[in-house]
Formats: sequence, C-alpha cells, structure tokens
Amino acid sequence: LLAFLILSFTYGILNSLASFFTQGYLARYLHNLIIKKDSELPKWENFKNLFVIGIKPILAILIVAIPIFLISTLIYNTVKLPFIVYDLFILLDALIFGIWLFFSGALYLTYIQNFKMWDSLNFKKAKKYIGKEYIKYIIITSFISVILVGITTILSTVCEILSYILVVIIAPFLGLWITNILAQLHHIQVAKYTDTAQLIGE
Repeated sequence: LLAFLILSFTYGILNSLASFFTQGYLARYLHNLIIKKDSELPKWENFKNLFVIGIKPILAILIVAIPIFLISTLIYNTVKLPFIVYDLFILLDALIFGIWLFFSGALYLTYIQNFKMWDSLNFKKAKKYIGKEYIKYIIITSFISVILVGITTILSTVCEILSYILVVIIAPFLGLWITNILAQLHHIQVAKYTDTAQLIGE
C-alpha cells in the first residue's frame, strides 16, 4: 500500500510538472501566433521560461481560490447556520467557478500577450473577446471535451492503459488545435476593433 501511495504521489508530481511545461509551450506558441504573426512551432528550449509561463495562471488562481476555500471551510465547520445558507454558499462557489470557466479562453488570451500573472484573472480586459465567435468556441470545445472524456472513460473500463495511451496521443494535437482557434478569435476581435475605429474616424 505504501509503495502504491508513493508511486501515485510521484506520478502526480511528474504529471503536474509536465503539464506546466506543456502549458508554457502552448502559451509561447499562441503568443507567437498573435504578437509575432509567426505560425511555426517554437523550439523546445529555455525550459525554465516555459515552466514559469505555464505555472503563472495556476498560481494566480490558487492565490485567489485558497483563501476563499479556507474561509468557506471555516464557516461550514464552526458557524451554525441554516442549511439553506450552506446551499447558497455552494451555489455561489459554483457560480464563481462557472463564470471563470466561461471566461477561461478569453482570460488566457489576455494573459499570453505579456505573460503578466494577474492578467490571467483580468476579466475587464478579457470581456472584449466575448461575442458570437467566442460562444461558438465554448460550444465546440465543450462538445469535443465531453466526447473525449466519454471515450476515455469507456476505454478505462475495458483497458486502463489504452485510455492513457489515447490521452497521450490526442492531447498534443488537441492543445495545438485549441491554441489555433484562440489565435483566430483574437484576430477576429482585432479586426472588429479596427473596423470600428475606421468607422469612428470617418
């Protein structure tokens, strides 16, 4: 049992580290697509920089989320309140998470422009990306995610190793595909702002 726990913990740590490097790489690629207009995949180099870029948005979320979680837990365990109040707290937490999830793509676009940590939670800047095309992005990516989760879940009941292999094969292509869609959303929004500025100028 101890060996299994150690192995699981080690796997979790290594998986998290790998995800930070991967997120940093995709963020760098999206930055190049948007800022430098460079569609070539960046080289795997400067791993420290990739790690920092990948972990910044996670740190911003944790810095905000952990105090909220601790305060909520403290209230649940120490203050005797009617059950309806607890339910309202749960609904509020779900609402906050839902809003963040909806804005996550727009927040990511805001973050990758200068890689400033708190831009990953700057809803004021991110709201400029919200529109018809963004809603399409949410629907398409959500639909594909549900399908992939369903397939991997079914595969895991048959052979868990197959589900892991599928995730390892698909994840890089899915990440690149979503990155390119986000770049297109940015260019569409920039074009709209340019057209509006031209109309005002006229």
